[in-house]
Amino acid sequence: MTGWDIQLAAPEREARIDDLEVDELLTALIDKSLVLFDCESGRYDLLESVRDFGRAKLTDAGASESLRFRHLEYFVDLVEDAEQSFCGAGEQQRMLQLDSENENLRAALQWSHETEGGGEAGLRLAGGLWHFWEIRGHYSEGKQWLTTALDGTLGADAAIRAKGFTGAGGMAWLLGDYRQAAQWHEKAVGLYRQVEDNRGLAFALNNVGVQVGNLGDYSRAKELFEESLNIAKDIGDKSLIGLQLNNLAEMARYRADYTRARMLYEESLVASREAGDKQRLGETLYNYATMMLKQGEHDKARMLYEEALDASSELGERRVMALCLGGLGGAWVVEGHPANAAQLLGAAEAFRNTTGHRLQPEDRQDYEENLEACRAALSGDEFSASFSAGQKLTLEEAVDYALTKAK
Repeated sequence: MTGWDIQLAAPEREARIDDLEVDELLTALIDKSLVLFDCESGRYDLLESVRDFGRAKLTDAGASESLRFRHLEYFVDLVEDAEQSFCGAGEQQRMLQLDSENENLRAALQWSHETEGGGEAGLRLAGGLWHFWEIRGHYSEGKQWLTTALDGTLGADAAIRAKGFTGAGGMAWLLGDYRQAAQWHEKAVGLYRQVEDNRGLAFALNNVGVQVGNLGDYSRAKELFEESLNIAKDIGDKSLIGLQLNNLAEMARYRADYTRARMLYEESLVASREAGDKQRLGETLYNYATMMLKQGEHDKARMLYEEALDASSELGERRVMALCLGGLGGAWVVEGHPANAAQLLGAAEAFRNTTGHRLQPEDRQDYEENLEACRAALSGDEFSASFSAGQKLTLEEAVDYALTKAK
């Protein structure tokens, strides 16, 4: 294991040891400096030498494999329980919990691939984690875990594989491989139809729509978003409704139907707020702000970008945070602050360089336009200095800088 809290210690103990004895044993081990305890996080860990000794003893006793399965099953249960809070109230706390368990999650995934009979549990774990990887920016890692799990579980339950293809498609999309993403999402559509999972089907249809839109077929994308929206309304899923309304607003914006786009953005914001979905809220606010900026409504655009930054940074949705920095940079150029804007644009680019995230075609065009406007407002040396300073900021530091300047 790679650190644990008391909740993990309980299911891993021998059945003959009760909760009080667990506390007493841990206290005694801490007193002897064999177990480390971090008061701030409430988590325990082992010295590396003690970890190695314990691992050898488990192997000698023939108990290593059974413990690995118990560890894997614990984290499958934890992640599948966390999923219930995704895209709604409580998501932020669940993301923080998964952050603290990230090394344990990686260990469980690795063990699932190495241990005979662990493949389907590993796919369940990876399929439950893809949204966490999306939010935190672990795109390449997520894709690797998901594709490995899918390759090793060809005969797994259809619903489990559908979730795996959804996750793999999401990671491919974030990395800019739209054709591969479309293929995996199409597989998810077929599997969700097979198991009659309407929520999964609605989301998969949306995902195919996003990919075909990125490949230039806006007409087909719009049809898929509308089909997904109808299903979302039938099942009353506010998060999915907000997602589809945002995507349909984007289709209207691309057709220069700004009146309809504004109406759909507003409806999307209502649905996302009702769902408590910070990710959808932040993304819709960003898209709405970008349209306002292009239409010359600079004050409204800036306020929407700032609200989007608040929502996405509260959740820790790093992709949307970076998008908003680039958008707000465009607003700051118009308002006469190009040097400050260049720092935001540099920070956004640094995030993408680090994570491998590739902007969608329309987002890339918006970013490039903001970048060119910033270059035009500064000398070459001024732009380079400010842009480089922004690249040295962490994403969180850049967001703090943006929101502090806004105030």
